[in-house]
Amino acid sequence: MAIRAKLGSIRTRWQKLRSSRGFRNVLLYLVFVAIAGSFWLIMSLNDNSQKTFAVQLRLYNVPDSITFIEDLPTRLHVTVRDRGTSLLRNGILRQPTLEINFREYADRGVFRYSAAELYSALRHTFGSSAQVTSVSVDSLRCTYTSQPGRRVPLRVLCDVTAAPGHVIASRPTCSVRQVTIYSNMEWADTITAVTTDRLVKRGMKDSGKFAVRVHRVPGVKIVPAKVDVTVHVEPLVKKKSTVPVNVSNVPAGESLLIFPANVEVTYFVPMDRFNDKDVDITVEADYNDLATRRGRRLPVRVTRSGRNFVNATLLTDSVEYTIVRQ
Repeated sequence: MAIRAKLGSIRTRWQKLRSSRGFRNVLLYLVFVAIAGSFWLIMSLNDNSQKTFAVQLRLYNVPDSITFIEDLPTRLHVTVRDRGTSLLRNGILRQPTLEINFREYADRGVFRYSAAELYSALRHTFGSSAQVTSVSVDSLRCTYTSQPGRRVPLRVLCDVTAAPGHVIASRPTCSVRQVTIYSNMEWADTITAVTTDRLVKRGMKDSGKFAVRVHRVPGVKIVPAKVDVTVHVEPLVKKKSTVPVNVSNVPAGESLLIFPANVEVTYFVPMDRFNDKDVDITVEADYNDLATRRGRRLPVRVTRSGRNFVNATLLTDSVEYTIVRQ
């Protein structure tokens, strides 16, 4: 009952408002404003004006076997001057589209559409009274081929460094190993591989994936044109291991016994390699060092370490030795 009473009160107020003199004056004012706005719009549309449109470009009658070496633009930015009504009808109320028959303008691997043909087609698109004042391209030209693509290896070019306390843990990896190349050039058969643009990163602390363009080869279309390259970065952790000592340059008829035969070495490795059992570090004692040494100890040194073993350091600098002559 309360709701019905409230609705009845609102209805009564509305009826009083509609029958009031002020309401009729406001309504009459809005009608005149609408009429004046309509006249202004009609007069404005009859005046010449200039506007830039994005015109879609569509080729038809393109055989399925055709691959374009250079990509044509999908849209042309066209500036047109005409009466407002014509611009409204031909450019705003509908999407202007330029359709071109591929077979009419393709010849021996090249598609050509001259500036005169382009401007003429655009005037037809916007109406005979339209004046095309500028176009984002002067003409249309691209090469194409009907030959099938050929797969070739893709090589990643990188120049990356890790921040202090980190290391590039492995070779950068690419999302694809091969790409497909298309060309109508005879020399394209000599292409055995293509490369990416050089990826340059400095002071990396975390692994990252980067979009890298495949290096462009003039006259050749490469698919895909962009690939993902992943750089693997790991923090370094300290580790200690025992490695054997190799003896070198021992003359014939002699042998060199050393003690201890194994020494401890500390080094840094990527965190994901910490639990590896293999130690790619070579420690060597050189017989020729006896000529410059006195006493019963022979110096030892690290002569080689793998790329993942950083700052290998021996905990002892020499070992005892005994010469055995046969």
